[in-house]
Amino acid sequence: MNVPKAEWATELPFPSGALVEDGQGRRGRLMAGLIERDRDTDRIVRQTAFLRPIGGGHEWQTPLDQLRAVD
Repeated sequence: MNVPKAEWATELPFPSGALVEDGQGRRGRLMAGLIERDRDTDRIVRQTAFLRPIGGGHEWQTPLDQLRAVD
């Protein structure tokens, strides 16, 4: 079984702490991103964003490419 290797994203589409909206319309602050790569080919297999709700609460994950900036 080829378990992907993971690394924290050093470049994000928006600055850390920016207010963003995910693909389901939920708004939160972008905290970090995680990139998972195939161990054999080094190809990116998944990119995940970690968002924290405004005003506090439980952080959630969403695909990094589904984020939009909130004005």
